[in-house]
Amino acid sequence: MKTKIIFISLFLSLVIKGYAQSDFKRFTISTSAENVLNKGWKYSLGADYIFPIKGINNIGIGAYYALAKHSLDSEKFFYSCDIIDDENENFIYKAHGKDIKENQTIHFVEIPIYYQLRINSFFFNVGPKIAVPIKSEYHITNGNVELTGYYPKYNVELTDLPNHGFANYNIEGEKGNLDTQIAWGANVCLGYCLPLGSIDLNIKAFAEYMFNDFVSKGQNFLEYPGNINSYSYACERSGHFSLGFSLGIGF
Repeated sequence: MKTKIIFISLFLSLVIKGYAQSDFKRFTISTSAENVLNKGWKYSLGADYIFPIKGINNIGIGAYYALAKHSLDSEKFFYSCDIIDDENENFIYKAHGKDIKENQTIHFVEIPIYYQLRINSFFFNVGPKIAVPIKSEYHITNGNVELTGYYPKYNVELTDLPNHGFANYNIEGEKGNLDTQIAWGANVCLGYCLPLGSIDLNIKAFAEYMFNDFVSKGQNFLEYPGNINSYSYACERSGHFSLGFSLGIGF
């Protein structure tokens, strides 16, 4: 019981101290970690600057370097695309895959712009952000793919011809660069500013939704004859939701 009373008293003292703080530091350096649901984790480091407007209203802008570690997996999948072979014949390239596991590493720069509502030491941010990929890589750590070719003109499906790209392939170890695009999203954040002498400690919890994926839609999973690209090119690409936590120092 005494422990609970001490904890509540400490919390209330911090809140009261925060409410007594009428000013705040406009420049902040922050680091954050967030869980991208069904994908992996993202980590970032950067800075924000707040422009006071009037009263409790402010506008903020930031610049962050971010690193995303995503994972993809599938027990079984099917993929097909239209291809022209080396004899200029049109056919449908088919892939039956199983036990696919792929890791992705994406380096990018994020620029959030947001409206901030600040009531003494508490603040609420909401606004859009843009994420620009710098370098992106994938590495397939497990998987098998059976490739076949269906020729509608002759109503025949070719299999077991490795020299022509029709065979069963173990794709473990395949890696390369991802074809990426700019991603757009929105972020909402609830934070608390704790004055610590000449600096402020900013503590934030936030939610984020990216409207599109980093991976471009312009690439095929398969290239003739028998070349395999990132499994993400075979997946339906959409936006993603994430939850995160951030700590920052205001100067």
